[in-house]
Amino acid sequence: MTSMDADDKAICAVVRPRLSSRGRRKTHCPTRRAVNQWTRCLINGETLRKLYDGTPPLHDFELRELRVDQRGPSCFFSGLMARFPDRPQPNWPEEADRLQIRFNLTSVEEFQASGESAGGLVDLTIHRADDGFGVVIRAEGRDFHFEVQGIGLQILGIKPFANT
Repeated sequence: MTSMDADDKAICAVVRPRLSSRGRRKTHCPTRRAVNQWTRCLINGETLRKLYDGTPPLHDFELRELRVDQRGPSCFFSGLMARFPDRPQPNWPEEADRLQIRFNLTSVEEFQASGESAGGLVDLTIHRADDGFGVVIRAEGRDFHFEVQGIGLQILGIKPFANT
């Protein structure tokens, strides 16, 4: 494994947790090349890799839902990707021009939120955190900031969307 600088650690994508020989959670952060390919680090990232050439950007994500379920404990967030897939599915409607996606961060250990309105365009950052991984959602100009830490990030669903 290569060493990583602070910028790489800040954008390190979520990866599957592993257990050490002592049964403790052990996290693995991919090499520099994989860090920039966050879809390869999702539990079910092949869902997006089949649709996009390269890695889709996480900036200008149109956040539609953000919910923390303390019973899980999980964090659900969904919205529209900034870029439509390069290889849409043949059964999708022709008028579709955006991809709606729903994520779930499992085993949430802590979260922080500040600001008032979560909806609208945000920038997502997926990063390595102590004993797991985190997601940061920021909305510049509205002073909205949400940060959550958990163990694994997965896609719950995708759906084509017509932005009419």
